[in-house]
Amino acid sequence: MFGVLNVLLVGGFLLRGALGEKFSVSLTEQIEAVSGSCVTITCSFTVQDDQKNNLNSGCKALWKDEKDGNRLFTGQTGDLTQKNCTTTLYNINHQQHHGTFSFRLQCDNPLKWTFKDSTVNIKVTGAPPALTLTPPTLSVTEGESVSVQCSAPVPCLSLPPTLTWSPVLGDVQETFKKQNDAFVKVSTLSFTASHSHHEKNITCSALYSRGDVTSELRLSDQRKTEVKYRPRNLSVTVSPPGAVPEHSDVTLKCSSEAHPPAQLYHWYHSDGVKRTLIGNSSVLNINASKDTTAVFCEAQNDVGRERSTVTQLEILFAPKIVSSSNCSGDWTQMSCQCEAEGNPSPLIQWYFPGVSATNISITSEALSDTSVRSIITVKDAQWKDPVSLLCHSSNSLGSDTQTFTAPVFQDEKLPQCQGDVMIRLFFALRVVSLLVFPCALLFAVRTARGQKAQPAAVEKDRVSEAPVDDYQNSCV
Repeated sequence: MFGVLNVLLVGGFLLRGALGEKFSVSLTEQIEAVSGSCVTITCSFTVQDDQKNNLNSGCKALWKDEKDGNRLFTGQTGDLTQKNCTTTLYNINHQQHHGTFSFRLQCDNPLKWTFKDSTVNIKVTGAPPALTLTPPTLSVTEGESVSVQCSAPVPCLSLPPTLTWSPVLGDVQETFKKQNDAFVKVSTLSFTASHSHHEKNITCSALYSRGDVTSELRLSDQRKTEVKYRPRNLSVTVSPPGAVPEHSDVTLKCSSEAHPPAQLYHWYHSDGVKRTLIGNSSVLNINASKDTTAVFCEAQNDVGRERSTVTQLEILFAPKIVSSSNCSGDWTQMSCQCEAEGNPSPLIQWYFPGVSATNISITSEALSDTSVRSIITVKDAQWKDPVSLLCHSSNSLGSDTQTFTAPVFQDEKLPQCQGDVMIRLFFALRVVSLLVFPCALLFAVRTARGQKAQPAAVEKDRVSEAPVDDYQNSCV
């Protein structure tokens, strides 16, 4: 029961008389109605106790113009027996429905009452009331959860507006709420902020129907999103572009997308294992070097940091023979390898004066775009004096030469015939020693006996000499 005044008085008759003097109503005080559409007036009332029995199905809800008491209209009303006077008015027009109205309860019995303690003001317009978007501004950081609410007044409960979002960035949920004795439809758009949403317009539209499919009104409102995100899409620009000579000036520029814009930039040289800081600005001027060909930049703002991919600088330089070039082997086979670096890729040539070309082979292979290796092989290396082998590397920018000195290998190998002579001489000396030793021993014994007696005649020993081949001038 709304607005019932309970007054405790002495005597039941006086109490009934006091209640019979009071009627109460509660209704919407302000409504904006769209011309041609409908409007709902929320309303409830109470009557004094002695009139409750007169409240029946024969009662009507009328709305009386406060300025022109003779102007009355009715609409689709709730159950009056339950004291529900909520009324929906259709085909709203300015002439009939624009103004201030009071509720009148009129029954087919003595219960007839105009409730003047509260009135409703209906404002008929040609367009729906404005939408409300909350929050009023959208400033978020990438990765945060965002909820945007679009609230649209519902002048007529039987024809609520249709709410749509553009673009639809996430989930949408709809509810009805009552605000200040009026109804609103609320649509909530929830999504996770991304850099792609930055400076996007999010629009909420409300479509109001006038009751006729061909007669609709559309209303919209929008918010521009501000999304903070760390640097992304980093790129490196090299000037001048393409290959540049060593020791020339090169300008590197680092660009990125970020909000707020990147405040700090760092440049690094990478050798594949570690990185070395070479600059701290978005634009870096360097002197081209073949030792600094792989570079990348890093950008940073208040949200975070990001790095670019590695950029390979093409540096042109004259050939240089590396220190690992060397010779190895013996008289059977000697090899010298020569490795050179240069851009454009160098050409390697060998020069070997005094060496027989029939005993030489050369092979080459590319180790990379700027490095090449060449190997020269000499078999049966026989020369009386030390020999110099020259490795010459060249490209369009210059050349480099390294000399390899090969030692004399002749003393390390005797000719085959000389080896056979030595073997024969060894065996001849061995035979002679075996024959001489017994004779010497026998001579010593006889000499000792001759001191005591007359030496007897002995037959002279015969020693057969082992034949020895002539090893000086022949070979077998």
